[in-house]
Amino acid sequence: PEGASADAPVPAMVILHGSGGQREAREQGTARRLAANGIAGFVVDYYAPRGFVGEQDYMLRVLSVTEFDAVADAYGALRHLSSHPAIDGERIGVMGFSYGGMATRIAMDERVRRMLTPGHPGFATYIDVYGPCFQQFGTRESNGGELLTLRGTEDRSNDLEACAEREAELRAIGVPVEAHVFEGAGHAWE
Repeated sequence: PEGASADAPVPAMVILHGSGGQREAREQGTARRLAANGIAGFVVDYYAPRGFVGEQDYMLRVLSVTEFDAVADAYGALRHLSSHPAIDGERIGVMGFSYGGMATRIAMDERVRRMLTPGHPGFATYIDVYGPCFQQFGTRESNGGELLTLRGTEDRSNDLEACAEREAELRAIGVPVEAHVFEGAGHAWE
């Protein structure tokens, strides 16, 4: 963002794409909107570094690069951004779309944070944008960051009951969760 410096460090948001890959209007557009509002945006491409560039078979990509790879990359971005003098290392969040939303929720697990960024408090906030909720990761402890979830009633990739269960599990361990469900919105509604 304009004005970001070592004397005026800004917050940042790590942005994870969905299983279909990056979309200019979605990930890059989100980063630009954040920057216009004083928040640095850092878009992670978890496919290209693993050799998936261009048009490859969707199932091959999804089976080869997991949401756990995306989580590891998100924590790599957190470590990198925390070392940047113009970024406030304690005000870095993570957000993900679809597959990236699943990774965002997994990143909340304190066991994962301790393994990937020992000595760092972890992400300050989490935003799950229509991440499917079929996984029960068994999180028993979070680093305390809040979660915002955004979903649509017509999203065939999201079981809203399962999502409500995941949100309740997080609330039960003390995570502040704010959930919004948009009537008539499907997957990739942005």
